[in-house]
Amino acid sequence: MHSTKFMSDNINNTFATDAGMLALWSPENFHNITDYDSWERELLDEADISRHIEQGAFVPINIQSDGAYQCVVRAASSGVPATLSNRERRYLVVSSEPYLFRSRDTVAICGIEHISRSPEEPAAFFALPAGDWAVTVHLIDWPSEPGAISPDGNPTSTALSDFVILLNPTTTQARYRTKMETFEKSGND
Repeated sequence: MHSTKFMSDNINNTFATDAGMLALWSPENFHNITDYDSWERELLDEADISRHIEQGAFVPINIQSDGAYQCVVRAASSGVPATLSNRERRYLVVSSEPYLFRSRDTVAICGIEHISRSPEEPAAFFALPAGDWAVTVHLIDWPSEPGAISPDGNPTSTALSDFVILLNPTTTQARYRTKMETFEKSGND
């Protein structure tokens, strides 16, 4: 039995990784992953991950750090684009360039090591109309917001998420980000 959640609306959940990367992915493209050997053939090497990114089947949420991260995934609907809230904009650290995601009706998110036909660790799935989507990943400095951290050092129930991932129908953009690192490093890194 697995802890998969299927949501009919946007996702707001915590996802963990011990491999340093979360991912937004197309379940239809990874249905052949049933065990570690099949996972290894699809996702162990950077070249394999890059191929999936270029095909629009995989969007890395990659800051090269293990941990548990609160993620909001928001998709445009009924002609209304997915955008950051004013609060999220206020504490925005960095945004990725858009990645291409080719939906076949469903999108999933979890740690890269959990991608499979039937994830055994928490993963979330939600319906996303078939077609090409532009995905931007936004890193939020939620601890900087007053009242975001409780006296015991944990996020409060009203704290913002670590990442906000926005999915909007593609426009005429000809180029999409294909790098495994989600964000460009500044000259000071």
